[in-house]
Amino acid sequence: MTMDADLETMRERYLDLSAELVEAAVDRHDGVLNELRPPRFDGSDEKELRKRLAQCNQRIASICDRIRLFERQAGGRIGVPALLGGDVPNPLRIALTVLATRVISHGVTAETRTVAFLADVCAGNVPKDNLIVVESCRSNGVLRPHIHFDYGRTIGELADLTLTEASFRRLLALEPDAEMALLAELRRNGNRRIVR
Repeated sequence: MTMDADLETMRERYLDLSAELVEAAVDRHDGVLNELRPPRFDGSDEKELRKRLAQCNQRIASICDRIRLFERQAGGRIGVPALLGGDVPNPLRIALTVLATRVISHGVTAETRTVAFLADVCAGNVPKDNLIVVESCRSNGVLRPHIHFDYGRTIGELADLTLTEASFRRLLALEPDAEMALLAELRRNGNRRIVR
């Protein structure tokens, strides 16, 4: 198998695992956590909902472990190590995966509408995990250089989060795109004309 074919196979496997992780995180948020919050939650079936939440958390942890193993087997050429140079806690892994998925699918646009909502989806109702995601989006946070957003009044209100094109391409071991690099340079320069 050639290097390009090997990389294409790895990319396909990584995208499959990523889709599984995003689906699990969204299912946990929409299917269980929203049911545990007022006004939906009336106190009945709490034991069953907590059991479902524990099962969702186990599924997510298992998927994250499988992705980490895959990234190690790929020699860090794809995924979180390719982008950040190392591993991150599960809530950040989920956030990065949701942001990458948004680049290729509008199915997760709602999950990236604000930092606070992204943190809620990625943290599973664990305050310290919410804080990890929110802090990663601050000006000195690990995700900040890799995202575009519209400013809000607070860090939680940074809105319309998207992964930068360069970060998306590095995450998936795709060749740099000259057109996207030019657009990124224009954006950095306030859409002023670039003279070369």
